[in-house]
Amino acid sequence: MDTLTEEKTGTYFASKAIRKTQPESAISIKNLNVFAGDHHILKNICLEIPKNKVTVLLGPSGCGKTTLLKSLNKLTDLYKELDVSGSVLSDRTIFLIPITTFRR
Repeated sequence: MDTLTEEKTGTYFASKAIRKTQPESAISIKNLNVFAGDHHILKNICLEIPKNKVTVLLGPSGCGKTTLLKSLNKLTDLYKELDVSGSVLSDRTIFLIPITTFRR
């Protein structure tokens, strides 16, 4: 097989095509963890939310959907018993910074 044929039919070509069609992320979540005391509510959440697309959070009761949304909106800062770590990046800025950082 010549190089051109291998490139067109191999996984290299397929992965290259996939990378070109992936949409830009509006929100990127990396290693998000939320603890309530010893209870680990969200465990190492990594998620890319694409720009200009509808995204659905679907799951059973008690699986952490609301906690994830509260983390994105920084509402977890209102609960002293919650400990949040990880990063949430928007297409413009990092917005998961503990509120205690601003109070110091």
